[in-house]
Amino acid sequence: FERLISPGREPVVLEGLDLGPAPAKWTPDYLRNLPGAADMKVSVHVSREPSGRLDFVRKNFAFRVISFQELITRLTNQAAEAASSGSSSGGSGAPAASGAAVPAAAPAAGEQQLDSRGGSSPQEGGGAGSSGGTSGSGVLPDLVPRGAQFGEGREVLYLRSIGENPRREAANLSASFPLLAADLRLPPLFPPSALHSSVLRLGSPGLVLWTHYDVMDNLLIQVTGTKRVLLWPPACHDALHVTGSSSPITRPQPDPDLTAFPRFAACPAPLLADLAPGDVLFLPSLWFHNVTTTGGHMSASVNVFWRHLPQEFYHKKDLYANRDLVQAEEADKAADAALAQLSQLPEHYRAFYGARLLGRLGRELGLSA
Repeated sequence: FERLISPGREPVVLEGLDLGPAPAKWTPDYLRNLPGAADMKVSVHVSREPSGRLDFVRKNFAFRVISFQELITRLTNQAAEAASSGSSSGGSGAPAASGAAVPAAAPAAGEQQLDSRGGSSPQEGGGAGSSGGTSGSGVLPDLVPRGAQFGEGREVLYLRSIGENPRREAANLSASFPLLAADLRLPPLFPPSALHSSVLRLGSPGLVLWTHYDVMDNLLIQVTGTKRVLLWPPACHDALHVTGSSSPITRPQPDPDLTAFPRFAACPAPLLADLAPGDVLFLPSLWFHNVTTTGGHMSASVNVFWRHLPQEFYHKKDLYANRDLVQAEEADKAADAALAQLSQLPEHYRAFYGARLLGRLGRELGLSA
């Protein structure tokens, strides 16, 4: 891994790793009946967006605190409703790929399928959106109302586990879910001392998470259910209209409105990774990605982040592995100061000195064409 995969700085799907009993053991019944599940409280994202997409920029979701047992019950009910209605949650309406083991939609035209060696090949087919999740409420009350803020569709739920002290500690699977941690063997691909966090992620059928980047290398371990991951390289930062570490764009062309997001026209087609139980996606830092729960079932995965750079590059209070590096934040402040100074100049001076500064940055950082 350290010799062939990590230095390439490209996503790779790793197959056949020994993950312990978790992929076979984490059934809905097992999760729902974990000791203490009825009393353990978790904070979940809830939306009614018909497409199933959570939008971090627009905030079309609310946080609700429910028991872990209730969360699993709701997710299980949603999967049952999807099966009874014939919905292929997580798909785009496109037919499943011929011979596919799970009913995942075919890749969209121009997308590239990521194979287990990290290579890719062009694919044809339908889009990569979501048909939306189901409320799964049964006798359980709705968690958010229908309306303009959250949407008019069925409820979709998403758990991203947090630290025991969420203001001070990063997520730790062993601390929050010790029985689940005992079931899962983390791939030994990084020094244990470099571990930053281990995050449990549970999602509804058809859930689509927003596009974002992380500043640490990480592994997305698919334990149960299936996921589709779209991936754009770091060079797409400007084209993806990023705010903070997140983008409002979740699908490839021609879906995004180029009137609202004109720079996206310059973005290349994303890579695509379909994850089955037992698959592990290596996600290098700064790669943009979004994730769709496919196949009409709930998804359970564990996301492991580690510090691949010396610790002084990272903020001590970065609990989510998405705060820009210390030096990058300082550079942003310097850029703000430079903009404030240059904006005071007449136009032709502003153009001259702005171009000179850009040229200098490009040459000295090795970014010039």
